[in-house]
Amino acid sequence: MNEKNNLIGHGFIAPDVILIDEYVLGDAQIDTKIVQDDGQWVDYAPVFERQAYEYETAGCALYNSLQAIETLQKRKYHTNFDYAERYPYIKLGIKPPGSNPHTNLEWMRKNGIPPESMLPFNESITTWEEYADVNAITPQIDEAAKQFLQEWKINHDWVFKSEHILKEKQERIMEALRYSPVGVSVFGWRENDSGFYWKYPNDNDQHWTSCVGYEKGQYWIIADSYEPYIKKLVWDYNFGFAKRYFIERLSAPAPMYPITLPPISSKVSFWNKIKQSLCAH
Repeated sequence: MNEKNNLIGHGFIAPDVILIDEYVLGDAQIDTKIVQDDGQWVDYAPVFERQAYEYETAGCALYNSLQAIETLQKRKYHTNFDYAERYPYIKLGIKPPGSNPHTNLEWMRKNGIPPESMLPFNESITTWEEYADVNAITPQIDEAAKQFLQEWKINHDWVFKSEHILKEKQERIMEALRYSPVGVSVFGWRENDSGFYWKYPNDNDQHWTSCVGYEKGQYWIIADSYEPYIKKLVWDYNFGFAKRYFIERLSAPAPMYPITLPPISSKVSFWNKIKQSLCAH
């Protein structure tokens, strides 16, 4: 098979093992309700955020987990939130080559997350040292994270374990997509001449991204933090790890929330273009 190998910086650190006290799909430890029965989330994805400019943050385990949570919020509560990935990144002391999404989610579940507008990431931040500067976090930002905990409860579980074979993984991911976008670990990225992404059996996953749909038997749809933001993966892609997300509103919005983005003009029809590109293959 001809290939275009586009290896990106590492960002996903795989756990050595899924511990016995970590939740897994089907163990009934989280109260679940179906949110999107067809498992298709593309229409609800937020504005994409890149995890790198002139330097690599290796923050994919945060960027793509929060993208999935924002997507789930938009579908369940018709909100348009944008959270600051830099906040847990700095607090957790993350640096290249990356982090474990489970550790990140547990930290955010207990400590909250402020809006992107209070701790933004854009081209004006020209070095990794500036991006990760602990002095960028003010008491006001910490307070905003606490307000998140007053309004929202987040949770997560693994979709499969290492002993599950490929067919079982596929079935479990399709089931998990009825509840949320699914975080998945991948080899980032190897593309074939047809524009589909794939990996060798011995490739080690080193990137965390978000599965937002599928065409059964044909491909998986990925929303990513690297361009092109929408990717299609071959159906037999053997994901190493996968996470399902949950979010529940606990109370009315605190004064600082909701943090909303400007509405996208109907003339842009961004998602129509995305859906057209998906149907083109």
